[in-house]
Amino acid sequence: MSLWQSMAKLEIERRDTEARFALEAASVKKEFQLEQQRINDQRALDKQESEAKIAAIEQKSNERAAAQSKKVKIKRTQDGYEVN
Repeated sequence: MSLWQSMAKLEIERRDTEARFALEAASVKKEFQLEQQRINDQRALDKQESEAKIAAIEQKSNERAAAQSKKVKIKRTQDGYEVN
């Protein structure tokens, strides 16, 4: 094999290696982007669930407060009972 043939073969191998490296780099980048998107989606979902729980707790609290304000006082009088 002549020197020129060896150099040509090495050049082809170098280009091949660079192309494989570029494909692998693009694949890793895409995987990273997908993982980052999954993380962001999970954060958004967790935030929605947290806000829904907070809203449910606030609603229960408001319902309890409304129920407590509806309580009436009953007072015994000489004629019977009086409702305040």
